[in-house]
Amino acid sequence: MSDTINAGIIFALHAHLPYVRIPDKKFPLQELWFYQALTESYIPLILCFRELIEEKINFNITFSISPTLLSMLSDDYYKIKYQAYLNTLLELLKRKTLNSDNGLKQSLTGLADNVQKISNFYISVKKDIIGELKKLSKSGKINLITTSATHALLPLFRFSDNLIRSQIEIGQLVFKKEFGFVPDGFWLPEMGYYANLDTILDEFNIKYTFLDAHSVYLGQDRPSYGSFFPSITNTGLKILPRDIPLSNTIWSARTGYPGDYRYREFHFDYTYSLSESELNEFQIDRIPFGLKIYRITGNDIHKEYYNHEEAMETVKVHSEDFINKIRERALLIKNHIKRTPVFTLPFDAELFGHWWHEGPEFLKQVIKKISILKDIALFSPTDLRNKNLDSVIPAECSWGREGYFKSWTNPECMWIYPELAHLDVRYKNVISKINTQASAQAIKELLLASASDWTFLISNNTSVDYGKMRLAEHINAAKKIIGGLESEITDHGLLTERHALYPLFDFI
Repeated sequence: MSDTINAGIIFALHAHLPYVRIPDKKFPLQELWFYQALTESYIPLILCFRELIEEKINFNITFSISPTLLSMLSDDYYKIKYQAYLNTLLELLKRKTLNSDNGLKQSLTGLADNVQKISNFYISVKKDIIGELKKLSKSGKINLITTSATHALLPLFRFSDNLIRSQIEIGQLVFKKEFGFVPDGFWLPEMGYYANLDTILDEFNIKYTFLDAHSVYLGQDRPSYGSFFPSITNTGLKILPRDIPLSNTIWSARTGYPGDYRYREFHFDYTYSLSESELNEFQIDRIPFGLKIYRITGNDIHKEYYNHEEAMETVKVHSEDFINKIRERALLIKNHIKRTPVFTLPFDAELFGHWWHEGPEFLKQVIKKISILKDIALFSPTDLRNKNLDSVIPAECSWGREGYFKSWTNPECMWIYPELAHLDVRYKNVISKINTQASAQAIKELLLASASDWTFLISNNTSVDYGKMRLAEHINAAKKIIGGLESEITDHGLLTERHALYPLFDFI
């Protein structure tokens, strides 16, 4: 590390969505999560990275992609429906623009131009988003890693090393199938860690992961530099702890940049203002379809129309402010730890673009500013050698509500874990009675039931019925299939039906 550098930054983005497939509806709300994340986050971020590479900007970002998201990106089912979504959105915007006054018309036109840009890109790359990610990886600027198969919060499944190993191994295999290599980094879902998880990660040759800061401060053998530099466990796992103050400047909608009144409003969707005849004509429900044309404005109900130019000027101010905040924090920390701090800044990728529309532009500007500075540098997790790291035994943690597992263990969700523990025991007892199709489908149902998404939806009162339905569906299917293995009676019709509903992880 150069003597002129006063602060290092490690950016990590984690892209994940649950595996949702509802073929009997044109644009179901839960599939719209995927289509809107593509339109607002994943493709804008790819375009952002491409522009930086074309401009020969020196940078490095770690980008985690979940296996469920990879499975959807590679499936023609979603490619066809996503293009239909873009076409419908563009036609709807075109129709509304023709019959709107100046303020509304300008906002609708701006959104239409942006969606058209996304559609043009999608067509130009032949709908191959994974192929574009491969190109970014080969550039050396984007460091691709992955997470567990269905984004299970691993500490809640410590009753089964078998299930945890399946989550890790299948996650790595999905990634290798798409990119041709197994990454040495691993994003722990929800940054969930429990004692000795590093020993299991070591079995899969995982060299580093990201945790929240209290995993270091509440752990044993606390590093001399706290959370302001990576540390290492006894197994050689590099721990990159999140810097909370700098992260919250970007993350928090209440105290951070995304809440600025000039930025685009996320929650107010113009779809709610459409007439019943318009909804029927375009065959869409009165749900957030992606017509985001207002700016945040304030906390009251009244919202003004979004002004793109004003928002971009605000991004310039905030990107410069963030650089200053890095310098201020580095100066404060360096006086205490007597070494150059490296701040780890991990985020959900969907923050950039989906939740915070201007996020990709902010990220691009911050990266460009850092690239010409001598006192701040971007690092990858592998740039810092292990011999320079203090040891730590991380404490149990997550980055969820209150720092632990409250978002996934409230009373409405607790029933799932005894059910899965019992099914796991039954599955292990019959696995020797191998029936490839049945045993493979059984583990797929257990993996899908283990996804952190369903319990999160329930705990946060968001699509509660859907979360409960998916949990019950996968657990009931697992019971039937494992029961068939126990009785040595295979219901081939059930297996065919379940695979058709959720055709992922075919290599199991």
